[in-house]
Amino acid sequence: DSVYVAAYALQELDDMGLLDSGEKIPAEVWTEVIREISINAVSGPISFDENGDRVAAFSASYFNPDLGTWIPFNILDGDELTQLSDVIWFSNTTTVPDLDIRDPFHYWSCHSKKEKYDPTGKTVTLYTPD
Repeated sequence: DSVYVAAYALQELDDMGLLDSGEKIPAEVWTEVIREISINAVSGPISFDENGDRVAAFSASYFNPDLGTWIPFNILDGDELTQLSDVIWFSNTTTVPDLDIRDPFHYWSCHSKKEKYDPTGKTVTLYTPD
């Protein structure tokens, strides 16, 4: 889609005679030309709002290895979010997995006065002495 937008912007600038002028085209002109683009491209219609953000619905999907396909689970259209289905995680449940993955580490325990090991990287809580 970005290639289509760039091509249409270049065509518009050429139609305006700005590409052959030998002059640098100001960023404001590029911005104005791109914001006025309204075309149909690979992913569907492309247009931009007054802030330069693309006006389009966005969807999020997860991959289902059993079906070998992507499954959309929500769509954001403007300010409206529509949930189509729950995400089925690799555990074959809708329970969100623990994505806070940390390296395991060895540490010294002042309380028990010996070295310990935290295999999860998460169980140690740091305290500041009074």
